[in-house]
Amino acid sequence: MGSEKRKCSLPPPPPRKILPKNKKSYLTFSVSADDTGDWDLVVRGNYDIELLRETIKPEMLNSGWKDYIVDLTAYAGIDKTLVVSQEASSGNLGNAYWHKIKLVSE
Repeated sequence: MGSEKRKCSLPPPPPRKILPKNKKSYLTFSVSADDTGDWDLVVRGNYDIELLRETIKPEMLNSGWKDYIVDLTAYAGIDKTLVVSQEASSGNLGNAYWHKIKLVSE
């Protein structure tokens, strides 16, 4: 071990996608948690505009997963960054699980 350096590479960021004008657009996904604690689900537009915040508690996930639809129509045709994250709510930070994250336009 000692003072040897290790290379760490991150995957490239996903390609930018601008939502089409004149169509309704949504972010759809499902979340789950284990029983180690609660966590806050947060969706932001451009890092600062909070579109959704909800505390995820293991006891609220009867079927194991909770589905979400976030309306992004207001962002159609605009170059914005969308951030979906897990944040500490209180006490122990639980583990977050994500499933089928998709951008949908219709």
